[in-house]
Amino acid sequence: MSYLTNMQKQAEIQEQTKPFVLLKCRERDLDNILYPPRVEDNLRIRTIRGKRCTTPERFFQEAAAAFQFPYYFGENWSAFDECINDLSWVQANDYIFALTDLDKVLVKEDPKELETLFYLLDCAATSWSTGQNQWIPGTPNQEKNSFSIWLHMEQDAKVSDHLQSIIQNKNIPIISIDPLDDVA
Repeated sequence: MSYLTNMQKQAEIQEQTKPFVLLKCRERDLDNILYPPRVEDNLRIRTIRGKRCTTPERFFQEAAAAFQFPYYFGENWSAFDECINDLSWVQANDYIFALTDLDKVLVKEDPKELETLFYLLDCAATSWSTGQNQWIPGTPNQEKNSFSIWLHMEQDAKVSDHLQSIIQNKNIPIISIDPLDDVA
């Protein structure tokens, strides 16, 4: 697949993201679509490796690394919420939060943890799109930015009933992507 075709596929998927989209494909095909980002659009893509996020602690570590959260990040849901709504250190017009291997995320935890993650991501997307994110505490950002959440699973992933329920309740569109030609 050519660079231009990858960019076109990225744009097509972005149009269907409201704010979530679930992509069923090989992880390397997701990478081929996501990278390199559209620099001219001032887009920032950050990928969290879901297979390393079986617990909240591991999720916070992966999120902090991917988004380069500040040293004071508290590694809890409240701190995640604060940082994901700021991102002043990763300034961009648009963001894609990519989470691979969704079926492995927080699987060792109470199902409420996964619900919390989806709730906070949904709130963050709304805050960014309405300009209410926390660039300066207490001051709304005047610009509206897109914050899309691209979820990923392999085609043959086993999905828990709880995760399936979240996907259905949030009306997350599912896009199956056939294997792409490898980019040289």
